[in-house]
Formats: sequence, structure tokens, C-alpha cells
Amino acid sequence: MGKLVGLPVAVTVIQAPARDITFEQLMALRVISLDFDFADVQALVARVREIHQTRRIDAVLAMTEAALHPASLAAQAVGARSNPSDAVAATIDKSAMRTLLTEKGLDATAYQVCEEPAELARFAARCPSGTIVKPLDGAGSAGIALVRHSSEISAAWDWCAAAAAGGPVLAEEYLTGREFSAETMTAAGEHRLLAVTAKHTTGPPHFIETGHDLPAPLTDQETDAVRLAVFSALDAVGHTWGPGHTEVIMDGGRLSIVEINTRVGGDCIWEMVELATGIDLVAASVGALAFADLPSASGGRNGAASVRFLTPPAGCVRSVSGIDSALSVPGVIRIGDLPGEGQVIQPLVSSLQRAGYVLATGRDVESCARSADQAAGRIVIRT
Repeated sequence: MGKLVGLPVAVTVIQAPARDITFEQLMALRVISLDFDFADVQALVARVREIHQTRRIDAVLAMTEAALHPASLAAQAVGARSNPSDAVAATIDKSAMRTLLTEKGLDATAYQVCEEPAELARFAARCPSGTIVKPLDGAGSAGIALVRHSSEISAAWDWCAAAAAGGPVLAEEYLTGREFSAETMTAAGEHRLLAVTAKHTTGPPHFIETGHDLPAPLTDQETDAVRLAVFSALDAVGHTWGPGHTEVIMDGGRLSIVEINTRVGGDCIWEMVELATGIDLVAASVGALAFADLPSASGGRNGAASVRFLTPPAGCVRSVSGIDSALSVPGVIRIGDLPGEGQVIQPLVSSLQRAGYVLATGRDVESCARSADQAAGRIVIRT
């Protein structure tokens, strides 16, 4: 929210219930604290109509994952500029995204929505390299599991179905290769690639993200391939306004879309883009939505940034040490979200169970990646 201070717009903030609004009241023209959840779209639209009648709303920017689709519907109701609700819905529902990409010949990843374990078993039998199971609308690596043998289907189904609230799951062929995300900005259907981020994960079976490096170590030809694939995918789902965070896997000459998010990248990626390129993604999002302006792809800065997430054993935290030593590593600019003594760390089932992070920057990605790794290794969380 602080990134909005000083921008040439009058800001109205609509907050979810039971949130502290002290800071928002200092920086915004109006702050509306809801007494209902964003999921109550009808009530949200009614409230936005009331606001629009007193002072016209020109554009709407969602700042959280849960607000993406409700915000697009509210904007649509009052004729304000926002990403089309159909585009947002198609990216939240991973099977809808797969269908659109397949119909337009942009991605050949095999997939199927499965209602029961028997359907998953039949699909998995057609995928010799393995099968990835995920919730249709999941986020933060929750519910993802890899199946390589029929004996793993039951456990994978239970793991995924728990995250999917018992609903159907999406099965996809297992894609191997290097994982990246493309950070983009769009105005009036024109896309701009601002950065490509390399991803680190825990690997099979659940692939929980443990770090990111920006810029990704890609050749110019590989970057062009990412740009072409991502822009085509954004066009396919109808992404027209605002930020995008699109995950891809590159395996030799094959580049596959994993998922599309109509928001800035989480996990500090939005901040890493600014550290490495000078482009403020929040300000750029406002510029795109309010004025149809796109930032320069160069950004005016030629640096790098890395983040590493800490994943200590589950249990009650007994002590946290090594912080001063970690902060002394050249390039480290922040250590955040560390647990306190007595806090209970849950088993690592998604990104929500990670226990802190190290953020580093530097002139090149190799040096700041080393700094982030070294600093993370100095922090000891005993449980």
C-alpha cells in the first residue's frame, strides 16, 4: 500500500473485514472497511456502486489473491477499468486456462479434471513420465503431488483433495525442466516483459517454492521464447490490463505454460523486480490501469536479486540464532518473517508453512544468489 503514496491518483481503499486500517487512513482519500468477505460479490458490487455515485471510480486494482475476481466484477459493474472478469476467472481455474491454451494450439500439455481416484488412475496410466495432481484453483503450491506409480495414486489424491476442499482435482502430465516465471505489465492488450525469474523448489513430490533468482540465467534466444509463449498465453485468456505473473517450464526446445496469474508475483518477486531493474510493479500497475502507460522494459537499472525461504523442521520453536551473522553477508538487505520462540511450525505442505526468508541484491545474479544461500545457511531455527 505504501507504494501508492505520491502517485497522481486519488485512492479509495476497500479492505477485508477485521483488518487494521491505520496506515490506509493516512494515505488514502477514503478507506472502506467491509463487514463482509470479498467472496460476497453481490454485496461488494453494491458497495462499489455506492462509492461510484459519490466520486467516480476510474480503475480498480486488486492487491490480494482473494480479491482478484471480485474486484474485476465490481469494476465491470460500474464501468471502471480493470482486467476483464472472464480473463481473471480463466486464470484462477487452471482447467479453464488449459482448455483455452489447447484450443488455440499454444500448449500441448495433457490434462484432465478428475472427480475420483479411478479417473486419476486411468489418466496417470497414459503419462509414462508421471502425473502432477493439483487443485483447480490452488495457490502457494498447496495440494500439489507427483504420481509416478499406481501405488502413489491414493496418497496423492488424499493430499490434493484436502487442499481442494474435497472437490475435483486437475491431473496434468509431469513436465520436467527448468522452472521460471515471467513478470509482465499490460495496457490495452499490449504486453511488456519486465523480468524473468528462476525458481527453486523442494522438488518431488510437492514442489514447494524455496527461492527465486532474478534475472533468470537465460540466453537472449531463450528469453525471446519465453516472451512469445507468455504473450500468446495472455492473449489467449484475454488478459488486457495490469500485472501478470506467468509460470513456465523449459525443457530443451519445449516451453510449457504452468499457470497464469493476473497479479504481481508474490514471494518478494514484486520487490525483486524493482531491486534488479528499477521498475516499481505497484506504481506500474497503477500507471497501466489509470493512464494506459507501460514502463520501459529496461527500467534504468541493471542489477539482480535473490530470495531464499527457510524451512525448519515442524515443531515448537526453541530458539532462533545466527541472524546477525546472516545480516553481515554482503548483499543481504533484509531477513523477514522469522518465527518467535514458542511459535509452532506446521509440517511443510505449502508456501504458508515456510518460516522466514533472506532477501539479497547485487550487480549479478550469481553473487546475490550466493549471498542469499550463505545467509540462509547461517540462520538456525531449532524446534
